Amino acid sequence: RQHGGEVAVDGDLLPSSQRDVYENAFHLEIIRGIGQFCNQRRYVNTVITGQDDAEVLDAIQSMVANAQADGFILLYSKKDCPVAAYLRNEGLLHVIVGKAAQSANQTIYIDNDNALAGEEAADYLYEMGHRRIAYFGVSNAMLFSAERKRGYQMSLLKHGITPREEDCVEVNTLNDAYEGALKALLTAPNHPTAMLVSDDILAVVLEQFCGKLGLRVPKDLSIVSFNNSLFSRITSPQLTTVDVNPYQLGMEAASQTINHIENPNLLATKIIVPHKLIPRESCCPPEGGTKQALFQQYSVRFRELPRSARYAAPRVDSVKNAASSGGIFMPKRHKRTPAHLWKATVGGHVGLFLIDKKQLWIEQFIKRA
Repeated sequence: RQHGGEVAVDGDLLPSSQRDVYENAFHLEIIRGIGQFCNQRRYVNTVITGQDDAEVLDAIQSMVANAQADGFILLYSKKDCPVAAYLRNEGLLHVIVGKAAQSANQTIYIDNDNALAGEEAADYLYEMGHRRIAYFGVSNAMLFSAERKRGYQMSLLKHGITPREEDCVEVNTLNDAYEGALKALLTAPNHPTAMLVSDDILAVVLEQFCGKLGLRVPKDLSIVSFNNSLFSRITSPQLTTVDVNPYQLGMEAASQTINHIENPNLLATKIIVPHKLIPRESCCPPEGGTKQALFQQYSVRFRELPRSARYAAPRVDSVKNAASSGGIFMPKRHKRTPAHLWKATVGGHVGLFLIDKKQLWIEQFIKRA
């Protein structure tokens, strides 16, 4: 259309603080995606935010009374949200960035598979050798965090580890008192060696808190977070993080809003935007547990190989060559017994597996490799 319409973007991301909306680069990337698509389709978008839900509702009701908006985009999804309830009850067109908390079948939403992302992030830490993995996130009232935590728990259960509530620290905002719970968790005798964090901002807070406790990241605590925001790249060490493509989330949200404005009879659409793990510097295998974890994983992988494949590798004369090609290496201490080596990679670390599965040899070769 020549002049398009107006898409109102409800930016009430964190109701307790108006500033948090603009300090979070993730939300700004979503808004950038929305603005880009609206510009292409000649629509105007307006950002609404407020100190609390009542202030946001008042602004929305004013826009509705004056016919100033054709549709709304909520940049969050949370349980018992009065803003979403108002839009739903009034039959107003709205799109949620995140999974719908109520009436999901009748709601248009754009989301990542946050449960799968949480599961894959925890799998990454497990495969690196970590067995005590904790979770630090915002309240379960925010559905993205609840889903990421659910995926984390699914990963632990899949690997035979019972999730422990005492390994999970959750906050509503950064103003909450979280330091006591974190300190108790990270200084316990059997403390976690890795932590999954629901977003980059909390991960930066965690890195700083580890510094206060004298803990080194990643040597004492590996961290995986979410969003791949600017914070993940400018902190030291840089964060391993899951990129959830917020710009694409915004583009898709604007696209669906405008499509439903122009085609009111369309059914409620649900779109899943893919995610990707970005390995950086905040993760490494746990001290002391690496070799045992590698031994266990490689022995499983080796048993799955066909017998003919076990002996098919060429003979090599060094661990380095064996690591790059797979092959047979004759250790000096065992000149009469060839050891069959196979390359395996766990968390970016190359390891070698011996056919006879003697752990002593494996420890020597991993160290030398």
